[in-house]
Amino acid sequence: MDAIDGDGNFELDLTTSKPTLKGKLDMGKIDFRPYMAAYSAGVEGIQPWSEVPYNFSALKLMDGNYVIRTPEVLFGPLKFGQTDLDAVVTGGIMTARLPEVNLYGGLGVMTATLDASGEIPKVKLAVTLEDITSNRFLSSLANFTRLEGTGHTLLEITGEGRSQAEIMRSLNGYGDFEVIGGVIKGIDLSKFLTGVDESLTQRVLPQGIGDTYTTNFNDMIGKFKIKDGVISLDNFNLKAAGVHAGGSGILDIGNQKLDFGLRPRLTSADASDLGRFGVPIRFKGNWGNISPGPDFDLMQKIAIEKAKIRAREEIKD
Repeated sequence: MDAIDGDGNFELDLTTSKPTLKGKLDMGKIDFRPYMAAYSAGVEGIQPWSEVPYNFSALKLMDGNYVIRTPEVLFGPLKFGQTDLDAVVTGGIMTARLPEVNLYGGLGVMTATLDASGEIPKVKLAVTLEDITSNRFLSSLANFTRLEGTGHTLLEITGEGRSQAEIMRSLNGYGDFEVIGGVIKGIDLSKFLTGVDESLTQRVLPQGIGDTYTTNFNDMIGKFKIKDGVISLDNFNLKAAGVHAGGSGILDIGNQKLDFGLRPRLTSADASDLGRFGVPIRFKGNWGNISPGPDFDLMQKIAIEKAKIRAREEIKD
């Protein structure tokens, strides 16, 4: 079929009111990209979600039960390794289970449901991945290359829509992630915090931000919720040598934008008051063009609030 080859055995039952198809198929590489509008033109980089309407009418023609095996799947920017797919189709609803997902060094389990029985298609996805290589995954997904490490993730989402864009803007769900023994590229948090007092008074960028700087961290964890295509991350924590950081923000999947605030603080006893209290950094931009920088306004608010607390303590004394 087109450039996709496979061998297997199928049984088609035509004795019932709706044909039933059962079978097993061993495939070569499956490349879905030619069927995706953004990739059919050979356009590189991060593309907007496609507005082209889906046509899932074939799911209503027959019921079935299939087992498909392939050494590689290319789906948009993502690349899956050895994949086994168990799929059941009943009444226009397809449920697919991948008992062993291979994705960028990680292994996991994925269950997906596509409900095309009604006027508007609905999707549901549950996935758990262990030992995934975060830099390869994020680089493929959003051209984000500033985070390296080995990660775990849990994700459950639902959505509906007539096109890829409508589905992405409708997503709801929740998840969590953890990355251990990693590196953040583009910023040295310890160096940044050490020079932050001077930057606050002069309103200049402190040293520690740029392509040559990195931060090694021990653990990065977070939990998030998804509503109408926007991921809200409110429970984020990062631990590195001499630095702890909390953060929150949003990842707008539907509009492919990021706005995330990180508040690292120094844990050493000889750090400045502001360094120990914490300084906000903001990561903001469109997918493929995300840059970090200090949030000067919030830094001043923190400094003023610290001064008020100090004044109240002095007055009390």
